[in-house]
Amino acid sequence: MDSEELPDISPLYFFDASLKMQQLKKGKFTDAHLLPSFENLNFSEQFTDVYAAWSDESLHFKFNVKKPFEESAYPDFLRKDSIELFLHTRANSVSRYMNKFSHHFLIFPTEVNGIYGMEITKFRGEDQHDLCLPQAISVKVDLAKNSYLVELELPKAILYGYDPADSKELRMDYRIHRYQNEPQVFYFPPNLIAEHHLVLWPKVELV
Repeated sequence: MDSEELPDISPLYFFDASLKMQQLKKGKFTDAHLLPSFENLNFSEQFTDVYAAWSDESLHFKFNVKKPFEESAYPDFLRKDSIELFLHTRANSVSRYMNKFSHHFLIFPTEVNGIYGMEITKFRGEDQHDLCLPQAISVKVDLAKNSYLVELELPKAILYGYDPADSKELRMDYRIHRYQNEPQVFYFPPNLIAEHHLVLWPKVELV
C-alpha cells in the first residue's frame, strides 16, 4: 500500500492522558485550576484558557475566551460560538458508546431559544439516564469587546454517577467552537469524534 493511502493515525492513540483537578475553595478559581494544553498532540489552536474544579456538590468550569463573541445558534451550533463539554463520571466504567455515566453538555455565551445550556447526550441502548432540564445548568456570562468569560456549574443532581465520596476519578473532554473557524479542543483533534472514543478521554483525578 502506498504511504499516501494509509489512514491518518493520531498520536493521541498512543498516550493515556491523565491530570489532576483541584477542589474549589471559597468559590474562587486559581492558577492551580487551569487545565493543561495538548496542542502539541492535537494541533489545535489555543484561544481559550479553561479552568476546572470540583466540590462535593458540583463540577465547576471557567472558559476565558480570547476572541470576541459573534454568533450562536441551535441546532446549527458548529462553526458558531459555543462550548461542548464531555464528562464520564466513572473513569473505570467506560464502554465503546455513551452510557448512563456519560454526559454531553452544550453551552452558549448568549441566550439561544431562551436558554444558555442544555444536555444533548446521545445514548445507545437502554443503559442511560434522563437528560437534565436546561434550567438545572448554571451559566454566567461576561461579554467584553474582544473576549468573553463563561462560568459553568454542573450540580451533582444532573451528573449521574458523580460522587466524590465514592469515586474520585472521571473522564472529560471539550470542544470550544468559534464563528466560521476551527474549534479549540482539549484532547481529541477536530477530525475525530470524541463521543466514539470514551476510553481515550483524559482521566481526571479529583484531589
